[in-house]
Amino acid sequence: MEQGPYLEAEEKEIGVVTGGQGQRWFNAKLKGRESHAGTTPMHLRNDALIASSQLVLKVEEIAKAHPPGCGTVGFMQVLPNSRNTIPGEISMSIDLRHPIDEELTLMDAELKAAVTEIEKQGVEIDLDPFWYYEPIHFDSACIDAVRKATVALGYSHMDIIAGAGHDACYVSDFAPTSMIFTPCLNGISHNEIESTTQEECEAGCSVLLNAMLTMAEAV
Repeated sequence: MEQGPYLEAEEKEIGVVTGGQGQRWFNAKLKGRESHAGTTPMHLRNDALIASSQLVLKVEEIAKAHPPGCGTVGFMQVLPNSRNTIPGEISMSIDLRHPIDEELTLMDAELKAAVTEIEKQGVEIDLDPFWYYEPIHFDSACIDAVRKATVALGYSHMDIIAGAGHDACYVSDFAPTSMIFTPCLNGISHNEIESTTQEECEAGCSVLLNAMLTMAEAV
């Protein structure tokens, strides 16, 4: 299943997956200065959480400026995490994704520029670009086989990019590969409330069988 909301939103039965998004992951650590929440006036603070909030908003801004790119801060740890203490250190994750490598590279550059600008406020930022995965382009013959199968079987369909790190993206390094997506309710996956109907599963399996037969006959 898709693990996302596109097919449901577009009311399509099958997603013809043409590739996978590239990904750049970062760990960021922001250091300000801990001080008392009641005795430190606003103009004399060096609040690491304020700086990290600005960085979170910048991640969203960068992603929206490069559609269909995605930008996410999924983890944040606040130290000392005390009600009456101005945060002195923040650890956070940053996830940038885009199906076009040139766009992903621009997003990377804009993030680093934002870090440099935020640091001018007196907060030290250590940005660690610890992981990069280039965009994947699936095999054209496999994609055509899937698309022809959906047409032959009469299913509504759309081309789509895999947003998650599916196994097929790694398989494509060694063998011709494509994927078939079916919808999932509200785009929810890896969760006990995920839901794909039997009819949607049947459609996906039927397309898979027909695509496999097409590829086998071509050998």
